[in-house]
Amino acid sequence: MVTIEDLTGIPEAERNVIIKYLDFLLGAGGKDVFSPIISSYNIFNQLLKTDSVITLSNIHETPDYEEDMLNDLVALGYPSEPVISNKRDKLAFFLWKHFYRTRDNKGDMLDLKLKNSMDNQIIPLEKYPLPLENYPGLDILRDSLVAEADGLEFNIEFKNKKDLLQITQLFTRKSGTKIYDSQGDEIYESQDEIAKRKPWRDAYETPMLIIGEGAVKYYKELPQFEKAMKIELLEGENEISFIIHNKLEILRALPCYPILKKLGFCEIPCLANKPFLIDVNMIR
Repeated sequence: MVTIEDLTGIPEAERNVIIKYLDFLLGAGGKDVFSPIISSYNIFNQLLKTDSVITLSNIHETPDYEEDMLNDLVALGYPSEPVISNKRDKLAFFLWKHFYRTRDNKGDMLDLKLKNSMDNQIIPLEKYPLPLENYPGLDILRDSLVAEADGLEFNIEFKNKKDLLQITQLFTRKSGTKIYDSQGDEIYESQDEIAKRKPWRDAYETPMLIIGEGAVKYYKELPQFEKAMKIELLEGENEISFIIHNKLEILRALPCYPILKKLGFCEIPCLANKPFLIDVNMIR
């Protein structure tokens, strides 16, 4: 588990300014905040070792999901030890959608906190075992919910193009409950087809798949991915970052962006899976 206070490599006053501006960009700053520019941001208390990685970044993680993923990677010839050693805990803040699940496959609550960004009131998720779209009384909150959740990020290093293509094919097929075509549109599957594909247990709607700067040159050979920008601050073994796509120029034009850059935020080219970018771009 990571908390904001764990970012000891970033001075507290600087941390407070950063979180204030990121909450502003997320639309989590209260009644007077404009339409969100970003869909999420993440904090980590350790850094990546290389940019030649394929990142599977999950908002909420379960042991069953991790076990299934590691078993499939081992079956492909990737030992589990390096994968586990490159695992990072994270804390994520993100816009909530009413169809998101709040329970794992066993019915246990996921480790997350949900609040109304207009008044900061916490939503008592223990009262709502199903996705919130099943409760008409909550429709009024549809565009104002922001979540905070512990998560995990797996960073699998690739040594060559073959590694890259093999791992991305596995992740796009099994890391989420749905599969998508090269345009990012969902492919309909029958229950038999889903059972044959065997998505990892506790997989959810749209996993975040990021391929580091070291793979951007292979962009044309990865039709399910698109160029995006990772905005990141690396300081004192800590990282604060988010992904942006169509709204990059809007971000650059905002008065707060030069302040974030002065504090050390940089633009790092990357690739991201198209279904995730659809979520990033289709903000409220």
